Amino acid sequence: MPSPSRLPSGSWPPQPTKPPGGITGDDRPTKADPGRASLLCIPTPGESTPRPPEPSFRSGLYEGTAPDYDCFRLPYADGLIDLVRAELPSNGTGLLVDLGAGTGQVARALRPFVERVVAVDPESDMVEYGRARSEREHDGIEWRLARAEEVDFAFGSVDVVASGNAFHRFDRPVVAANAMRWLSAHGVIVLVWSNGPLGRDEPWQLELTRVRDEWLERTGAGERIPEGWERNEYTDEVVLRDAGFGHQVEHTMTVRHSWTVETIIGFLHATSFASCAALGESIDSFDADVRDALLSVDPSGVFGQDITFGARFARR
Repeated sequence: MPSPSRLPSGSWPPQPTKPPGGITGDDRPTKADPGRASLLCIPTPGESTPRPPEPSFRSGLYEGTAPDYDCFRLPYADGLIDLVRAELPSNGTGLLVDLGAGTGQVARALRPFVERVVAVDPESDMVEYGRARSEREHDGIEWRLARAEEVDFAFGSVDVVASGNAFHRFDRPVVAANAMRWLSAHGVIVLVWSNGPLGRDEPWQLELTRVRDEWLERTGAGERIPEGWERNEYTDEVVLRDAGFGHQVEHTMTVRHSWTVETIIGFLHATSFASCAALGESIDSFDADVRDALLSVDPSGVFGQDITFGARFARR
């Protein structure tokens, strides 16, 4: 079982000691910065370099979370979406495939910039919820129920392969190899992420993490996360380089966000380890402990955090 203090918060990278691309602490751009880009220069390993096996995430981890996921997961910052738009190869044309789409956070944010979007997710609840919302809003997003490793598209037919807070749950070498086959000559992989309320930067986060760890230990919900999920020895950058994506660039930006007790609890319910399915009959007691811990730090019930948003682009 993974140590509770190392379990993911439900976003990717969940609560990294060092966010992707080597940006940490004071090195992150502040709110005054619209964003920061850095070229990733990654040595190409020899063919004999062994690769660690990919951990396998069980199916159904997000069962029943779709409404909370859609409501309480933070939308990607407008500034980040602008940076993503600038990197896309198409101008209102082409096909974007969103892998591990959840309820469609990435698909909807990027929908205006391409002709066609296909959202793919392995969880039936997510696909049903996303499809129903697309039908209500007439956004034209197509939905498919499939694992990222098993869905398929014609050779050279895709312009953008995107994934938001989900790439860590895939068999990444398989997905990267598939993306290389699907993408057009000027196509791009876009991995986007953001962090959540769990962390150790603010006093209230320390209390929240303490409560989370205690409940994971008590309920055994930590067993839902496989060993080695951090991928410290085989990073996304190297996976993509191994697949033939030799040109990579990363953007990050930080935005100040204010949480409330209820939005924090809602976010936790949208994770794989603090959902109703994970905690069962204990969820009301968990919610009460979270509420009491947060209000003991700040009775106002408002909790500020610097949210880091990031995007990595990979091309041939």
